[in-house]
Amino acid sequence: MLIFLSSCAEKQIEKLSSNDLNENFKPRVLENSSNTPLNTSINTKKTSDSKLISDEEETNRKRVTKIYQSSSLNDNQFSDRFLKPEVKLKKQHKNSIFQKDIENLDYNKDQGESLNSKNDNDALTYNKNQEEEPSISKNEPNLKLTPEISNSKIKVGLLLPLSGSNAELGTAMLNAATLAIFDLSDENFELLPRDTGGTPAGSINAINELISNGAEMILGPVFSNSVKAISPIVQSANITVIAFSNDSSISEKNIYLLGFSPEQQIERIVSFANTQGIINYAAVVPESAYGEKIIKAIEKYIPMYGGRLNKLEKYDIKQGDYRDVIKKITDYEERKKLLIDSREKLLTQGDPVALKALERLEEKETMGEVNFEAILIPEGGARLRSIAPLLAFYDVDPRSIKILGTGLWDEPGIGLEPALVGGWFAGPSPEVGESFRKKYRKVYSTDPHRLASLSYDATALAIVLSRNSNQNSINLSILQNSSGFTGVDGLFRFNKEGLAERGLAVLEINKKGLKIINPSPQVFNVLN
Repeated sequence: MLIFLSSCAEKQIEKLSSNDLNENFKPRVLENSSNTPLNTSINTKKTSDSKLISDEEETNRKRVTKIYQSSSLNDNQFSDRFLKPEVKLKKQHKNSIFQKDIENLDYNKDQGESLNSKNDNDALTYNKNQEEEPSISKNEPNLKLTPEISNSKIKVGLLLPLSGSNAELGTAMLNAATLAIFDLSDENFELLPRDTGGTPAGSINAINELISNGAEMILGPVFSNSVKAISPIVQSANITVIAFSNDSSISEKNIYLLGFSPEQQIERIVSFANTQGIINYAAVVPESAYGEKIIKAIEKYIPMYGGRLNKLEKYDIKQGDYRDVIKKITDYEERKKLLIDSREKLLTQGDPVALKALERLEEKETMGEVNFEAILIPEGGARLRSIAPLLAFYDVDPRSIKILGTGLWDEPGIGLEPALVGGWFAGPSPEVGESFRKKYRKVYSTDPHRLASLSYDATALAIVLSRNSNQNSINLSILQNSSGFTGVDGLFRFNKEGLAERGLAVLEINKKGLKIINPSPQVFNVLN
């Protein structure tokens, strides 16, 4: 059975009236390593007006209660989990039971890497001019706030680079996970985000802390070296990890990879090109681990679909000048020499017919055609914009060939590069994820990072797994669902190796953006 991860979200949101939604509301993930709410919203505005704060908290409490429709907790108890730490702490101090047991709580002053540390908060907060949160008295201990129904909660860890050079990516993915929590979760599901700093060492510290806190599943980390680093811990603890990497070489027992596989993208675009009569291919690829994966994929799939790889050139990603590699792959020097030889031959003949032909060659740079009908450029960003125009520079008519790419082409403004207009690449259908992007923009006032959708789908999947269990644990058997899931990025499932197989569309670049020229499949029996 195909499982729709986002259908519940749409239905729940429809239940809310426009008056229930606070336009400026920025949701917060439940807890950090000190078990207090996180605030990672982009461009969040604060006010010193206590009345406004009180009104906003009441509005937020109502919205959380409506979305979650809590039954085991009353409205105030459940929505209080999302209040600011100091407000929550003051309310707990008023409780006689809390006062009685306060001496037995673990203060965790020496706890490992904490998302409450000053440096981590600096990485998580975009507005440097925000006022400080009201401080708690120094005479009051730094309490570890425990969940009211901790024995029945299903805990899932989330490993993200919330500090360091990739903090912006980590924050966007945390924001997306928060949306999934609001859309789908109930009070029995708890997401525990941890900062990895984008490093293997940080990932090791974070997963150890999550396991000690009772996490039953881990989402993340993002980068392959971090996934490799935590693998021994994962196997030892026998805990399931859904990582965001696309490196198929690191897939192991208990580790599932949700990232967009470049190999699958190559197969999809090559198979489609074959249906359009393209037989002869060329490719320019970076000298990197990613490039090696691309080479293996094109050497496998081009012959599989009846094509021929006639040209393959590699380039150093650090050099920044790609003229030589394009000159080689287009046989520019050979075609230029052929033109010179032809001119000399016609000039030697000297008859009227030869002289007329010579006139037609005057404005040409080269003679002859390249020996490929399509060229693969599996790049993105500045490198893609530097490489693609060089084809015309070395006298290859862009109308005579088709430029093919991967999901790295899926970026804003791609149609502004004239050399790429008309090019094809494989990727998730933009129509499928549009509701997610609109919701993200509405809540966070910015566009989501391209990888943010992975975090939403992973969190939604974890929630689905937790709901489909008769016990207070995650039903991991659903991960092997052969019909797969439909998420923000469309259809996907995990194969026996733990790699995500996706239903991808073929997109064509035009001046205004992207156009779907071959839709993504709706069910997996359409796929190979």
